[in-house]
Amino acid sequence: MSETPKKQETTEEEAKSDWKNNSYWQEKGEPRQSIEIGFADKKLTILNFGEIPLSSEQQEEIRKVAKDFSKIKGGCVFDIVHFVLIDGNQPINADTGENLNGYGLENDDAIKTKIIRSG
Repeated sequence: MSETPKKQETTEEEAKSDWKNNSYWQEKGEPRQSIEIGFADKKLTILNFGEIPLSSEQQEEIRKVAKDFSKIKGGCVFDIVHFVLIDGNQPINADTGENLNGYGLENDDAIKTKIIRSG
């Protein structure tokens, strides 16, 4: 008789590297809206956890932007970016009281960048 494998605990590093393991997104539950955009062998999934669904105009604009990115270096950005998560929260800067939507703080673990230099 084989043993049932035990569920492994998620480490803090795993939670930071995979949004599905992050407690913030787990607490939100299922997204209200999911949009898949595909090009050749690449796919991008937009998950909207906000209260308001994306309009058809917003969806079309996202598709256009993704299509433009797919033309750059064979769409290599989609080799590392598979999901875009939309959050309905309006975070406020504790120091200034201003809305932080649209801004990524330099030390924000939710935004990962990789600089590629050619030549």
